[in-house]
Amino acid sequence: MARKSYSAEEKAKAIALAEEIGVTKAAKELSISAQAIGLWKRQLKETSEIKASEIKEAEIKEAVAKDVEKKTEDKAAEKPVKKSAGRPKKTAEKKTAEKKTAEKKTAEKKTAEKKTAEKKTTEKDAVKKTSAKKTAAKAPEKTVAKKAAEKTEAKATTLLSAAKQEKLVADVATLKAENAELKAEITKLKKALKDML
Repeated sequence: MARKSYSAEEKAKAIALAEEIGVTKAAKELSISAQAIGLWKRQLKETSEIKASEIKEAEIKEAVAKDVEKKTEDKAAEKPVKKSAGRPKKTAEKKTAEKKTAEKKTAEKKTAEKKTAEKKTTEKDAVKKTSAKKTAAKAPEKTVAKKAAEKTEAKATTLLSAAKQEKLVADVATLKAENAELKAEITKLKKALKDML
C-alpha cells in the first residue's frame, strides 16, 4: 500500500494541533502517525532556524556595507581639496568609472535589501501558517462545524449508552426467565422423586 502524501498546509495544521493538544492526540484525531507529525515538527524547527540565520547574516552584511560606505564618505569629506593651477581636472573616463561604481553599489544595496525583505516575508508567512490553528483554537466562539461535530459525538454517546442499558435489561430479563424455568424443573424433579419413594 502506497504511503499517503500530505500538502504543506495539512502538515502545518497537524503541527499546530499537535502543539495545542499533544502529538499523540493530534495523530489520533487526524488519523496520521505520531512519528510523521514529530518529523514534520523537527523539519519546521530546522527550517525556521536556517531562515533566521540567513536573515541575520544578510542584515549583518548590510550593516557592514553601510558602515564601510559611511566611513568612505566621511574620509572623502574630511580630505582637503587641493587647488592647483597646474593640475588638470578629472578626465571624462574617470568620472564615468566613478559613476558606474556608485551605480553598482546602489544596485547591490537595493538587491540586498530586497532579498532581506523577501526572507523576512517568507519567515512571517511560515509563522502565520503555523500559528493559524492556535489563534483559531483560542477564539472565544467555536466554529459551526466544530459545534456540529460535538453535538453529533454527544448524541452518539447518548445513543450508545441507551443501547447498552436496553441490552443489559434484556439480559437480566432473560436470566430471570431461565432462573424461573430452572426452579420449575427442580420442583418437578423433587415431586417425582417423592412419588417414587
